[in-house]
Amino acid sequence: MKQVLKEHDTGAALCRTCRKQTKTTYLYRDFSLTTPKLRVRRVLVGVCDVCQRTLTVPWQSNERIQATVRAARARTETSGRIEARVPSDLYERLRLIAARLEARDEAFAHVMLRFYLSQLSRSAKFAGRVRRLSVVREGSRASQRVSLRVSGKLYDQALKQAQAQGVTDQSALVRGLISAAYEDVFTDCSPQRRAVLECLADATN
Repeated sequence: MKQVLKEHDTGAALCRTCRKQTKTTYLYRDFSLTTPKLRVRRVLVGVCDVCQRTLTVPWQSNERIQATVRAARARTETSGRIEARVPSDLYERLRLIAARLEARDEAFAHVMLRFYLSQLSRSAKFAGRVRRLSVVREGSRASQRVSLRVSGKLYDQALKQAQAQGVTDQSALVRGLISAAYEDVFTDCSPQRRAVLECLADATN
């Protein structure tokens, strides 16, 4: 049976920074990976007593790390991506919404669009509103790119609802979502959704 190490247990390992065998102490630290890029919170690792560099990962922590990697890859495989081109004035509306709600532009925009996709997936009436607002002005040039990753379930439900209402492509979908959010923030069209957006803005700051 493998030994389960605990915090403050000690050992020894070759340290590339110190260029010699050094004593190690097992401590809880966040562990970062580059492929895939993710961070595992508070795993037990062996730390060099001299330079404090992480030197070893015991088997029990490796189990947690591998489980986190598998979960991250599963989420990626079952997720969907919205890719759209929108006119610059609509892209500016995303920034205006964030500014009005005192939120960080890009982080809030992604959360907000996911929220509106969720609203669309649950309401044919709202999907119809998105379709009406998705019409682009004649002569408008789709010069800005919007990219958004969502869960596979939300992706499938939202696109099915949108297509049922005549939204033919992802760019039209995103145009309608941005326009609906802009109306909700800058008019009294939906005080309930405006209140939710304010909460989301606070959560992303």
